[in-house]
Amino acid sequence: MVSKSSISQQDMLRNFSSAFSRSAITDIIKYEDYSYLNWLYSEYGDIKNRAKTYGEYLKSLYSALLNNYRCEYVYKNELIGHIVRHYKKTNTVAFNEFKVGDSIVDIALFNGESKAFEIKTEFDSPRRLEKQMGDYRKVFEKCYVVVPTEEIEDYSRCIDEEVGLLSLSKKSGGVTFQVCREAIPNETIDSDVLITCLRTKEYEQIIRDYYGDLPKVPDYDMYSECKKMMRAIPGKILRIALLELMKKRKKDMLVLKNVPKELRQICLSMNLLPKDIDVLANRLEMKLN
Repeated sequence: MVSKSSISQQDMLRNFSSAFSRSAITDIIKYEDYSYLNWLYSEYGDIKNRAKTYGEYLKSLYSALLNNYRCEYVYKNELIGHIVRHYKKTNTVAFNEFKVGDSIVDIALFNGESKAFEIKTEFDSPRRLEKQMGDYRKVFEKCYVVVPTEEIEDYSRCIDEEVGLLSLSKKSGGVTFQVCREAIPNETIDSDVLITCLRTKEYEQIIRDYYGDLPKVPDYDMYSECKKMMRAIPGKILRIALLELMKKRKKDMLVLKNVPKELRQICLSMNLLPKDIDVLANRLEMKLN
């Protein structure tokens, strides 16, 4: 039987995680509204009793999540931090929740190759993993599953050997990632799935670059005709085109180097511009109410 104290602890930590939600951060940036953080502070106080500003308070909330409630936000945020450190000298771009077929990649990474990262926290199950990996491998060169260290063996038995495994473990008051199994590069790409990942101007650009021009068909037939024509384009060319198009879509990861490490995931998820990040940083320096 679960005790009332453990339920209230879980509720508290869930509430802490909502401080990093789109709505809470939007309120701060657009309206200078700290009402959710003020409510948390009035309800639970400051765990470490050290915070003087809203930014320091967010750090203390994140520390509590990191140590006691490693939810999806924590996994994504720590993975993004790992990517920023690992690829700090390259023009790497990353996307939060990238749609592929009927599935959505948690974190999609594009630099010299395409990588898909699927996160499974201790609160998740591998139930849909086979379908997700099947969809991702139709487009991405390398696919990884990110899991708690304690569950590496369980997940290694239920995924194909081509899929890589990353583990997240607690270490010295923080967390660390370890590559437990490297992904085997996928040599093929499914153009029918790829086109569903692209915007209209993007797949039309691929057709123009390869064939010299778009097909002479009515607008309502353009998608289906481009889809047919893409099937004849070599996979290697499609992979290069995908990388180039994704890098044109957004700024590289270096913009996140100046973001407080606790907020990298939400800034990536909201696709914040540098000016918005500056506004957020300035407002988090306000004295805690």
